[in-house]
Amino acid sequence: MSPDLITAAALAGPGLLLAPVCLIGHRLQARHDNAAAAVIASYHPLQPTDPDPPHGGGEPVVARPGPELPDNVISFPTHRRDRAA
Repeated sequence: MSPDLITAAALAGPGLLLAPVCLIGHRLQARHDNAAAAVIASYHPLQPTDPDPPHGGGEPVVARPGPELPDNVISFPTHRRDRAA
């Protein structure tokens, strides 16, 4: 047996043994992805049947102001100008 055939068998052997396992895993994952995509596509949020909140028996909801930043926090602008020009 030539050394080239031994080298080819040593390099290709594990790939030939693991290829079916990998292909089966890819096929199962594709099936799972298609099922998840179908579930996501079929989702429709429920519309409220009564737009008015129930009356009586509860406290009104008061909007709370957001947290205020401390004085030592600097708010950076979202767009910075290019100083290289």
